[in-house]
Amino acid sequence: MQNNRYDRGQKNRAEKRSVQSARIPWSAIALAFVFMFNPYISIVDPLPDFIGYIILSISLVKLSMLSEGIAEARRAFERMILIDGAKFLALIWVFGIDAASERNSSLLLWSFVFGLLEVAFLAPSFAKLFDGFGELGNFHVNFAIHGSKYINGKSHTEKLKSLSVFFVVFRAVMTLLPELSALGSTSSIENSNVIDLYRYIGVMRGFCFIPTLVVGICWLVRAIRYIARIRRDTEFCESVSAAYREKIIPKEGIFVIRNVKIATWLFLAAMALTIDLKIDDANILPDILVLAALVPAYVYLAKSTKINKTSLIVTSALYALTSVLTVFTEIYYEEKYITYNAMARSSEALGGYLIYVCSVALHGIVLICLLASWCSAYKKVIEAHTGYVRGKEIESEGERARIAEVHKELGRGFGWMVDAAILYVLSDVAYALYGAFYAFLNKNFGWLGLVNLACGVFFVAMVLKALGELREAVETKYMLE
Repeated sequence: MQNNRYDRGQKNRAEKRSVQSARIPWSAIALAFVFMFNPYISIVDPLPDFIGYIILSISLVKLSMLSEGIAEARRAFERMILIDGAKFLALIWVFGIDAASERNSSLLLWSFVFGLLEVAFLAPSFAKLFDGFGELGNFHVNFAIHGSKYINGKSHTEKLKSLSVFFVVFRAVMTLLPELSALGSTSSIENSNVIDLYRYIGVMRGFCFIPTLVVGICWLVRAIRYIARIRRDTEFCESVSAAYREKIIPKEGIFVIRNVKIATWLFLAAMALTIDLKIDDANILPDILVLAALVPAYVYLAKSTKINKTSLIVTSALYALTSVLTVFTEIYYEEKYITYNAMARSSEALGGYLIYVCSVALHGIVLICLLASWCSAYKKVIEAHTGYVRGKEIESEGERARIAEVHKELGRGFGWMVDAAILYVLSDVAYALYGAFYAFLNKNFGWLGLVNLACGVFFVAMVLKALGELREAVETKYMLE
């Protein structure tokens, strides 16, 4: 009797977990829209859109398994993560590398480039997203997707699709317009009677910012109301969840692929955030943000693979501590001694600066240890989820040798990643020594910043290569499910 009651309890808990895992995160989709409504100031995004793209890409995972249209939209927004993330490289170029006299023209150039990219890629991404919602509405009874306030009017989905495309184009145009005043700046004007419009760049940006903000708020309200309408359509939501529960949950490989893919994207974002983005000597992307991406990456990876969490926790904690230490020692020197030349006059100043350099070196060593821990975790993924196609028997020693070679090749990619990290850390330390070189050799070693940036980009490229190969191998194993 007790065993029967226990079995019924286990069955009920399993069914409850199945229902919970089939729920569609509509609220997360609405949250993603919050990061996308704001205007830009040239290429500066006060509320980074790429965060919204990441949230939206993750939130669409379940729906993408039920609709090819949603799957295409999700891939499009994943592409937008890279495009929007490239703005940070442009900011580094404009405010960290380019000459101050060329900053106006650089802002014009990059505003045009990213505006064009958004019109070319973001507008179609929204179109695919709402086409995907329409596709879901064709297979599940609903009033939220194809419903309309007017008898012969467009559906709610079609209206929001049109508004989204208009908003993307309008924001791109309004962002570019004030930057065009750089074409008539003083440096390019020979006639003194011509008005230098760039003197009023702040006013013009304000005039363009306000209407863009109004349109963005209107779009955001409509988008959130649209998602709220879908949540109220219980018949549609239950039908979609039931389809996911019956068609998708029984397939193990889909979840392994999904978890590995999300974890790799988050890990890639974490490694990209290790690159310093300094504007007026202030790093606007502190290294502590790396942990904000690594924690969810661990959660997703641990869902499908048994990994050693102790080393990851310890190295992550050390990374956070050394990040704070590096920032503190740099600020302490700048506040107390102000200039690099103080090192040539005072041994105390030299000692303070060397402490900062040592903290940078220690932070780099901890980064390498952190990478080693993650490489160990990804080795577990390689052993558990790559090497052969699921459903085919391993019949010979030759097949086993081939699988071992595949594992070795995948592991070699992570080895290259660690080697690139070592090179990146060495360049970071060399760049930290810039002040000492300037004080004692009386020469400008600003090119060390370019070397450091190049090494950082190379490191991220190696991370992308290793993770891409791993993801492809995992998808190959489960392709027959």
